Amino acid sequence: MRKTKYFIMAFIFLLFINSCGYIKYAYDQIKLESAGNGITKILHERDEIAAINNPKYKKDIENILIDIEKRKSSSKIIFEDLELKVPEGVVLKSKTFIDKKTGYGLPLRIYSLDKCEGYNKNYRIKYFNKKYYVLRTTGRVDDKYQSIFFRVSDENGFKNNCGMGR
Repeated sequence: MRKTKYFIMAFIFLLFINSCGYIKYAYDQIKLESAGNGITKILHERDEIAAINNPKYKKDIENILIDIEKRKSSSKIIFEDLELKVPEGVVLKSKTFIDKKTGYGLPLRIYSLDKCEGYNKNYRIKYFNKKYYVLRTTGRVDDKYQSIFFRVSDENGFKNNCGMGR
């Protein structure tokens, strides 16, 4: 009887140790799936705002941003009722700014709100026609590729706060 008791205890202990390996395997699978599928994959597609975070596109987009810095701001885009002055060759797809020639999404997005969100370093706000228009960027504002964010926001009168007319 005693041997059977120790045998059962050892068997349960081995099952417990084996399950720890399964937990690590399940964690690795979840991590792998979230990087390749679902929301993360959609956000990092070629024509989205976070494409620069995708290692496949990062270098190309950084080169495009350097090229955009040299372009004149002679193009105009209309988002809802707001007219925006942007560098040549930049278009708006849905809410994301895209380089027309290459099709890459730039780290810049615009959307409108009925109420002001407040202040954040990654976005600037413009009040126009009883709406708050938000110009948003990805990543940190002090990154080298954020010059397009500052250029478009400065040329179009976007501010760091909600401004007047609440």
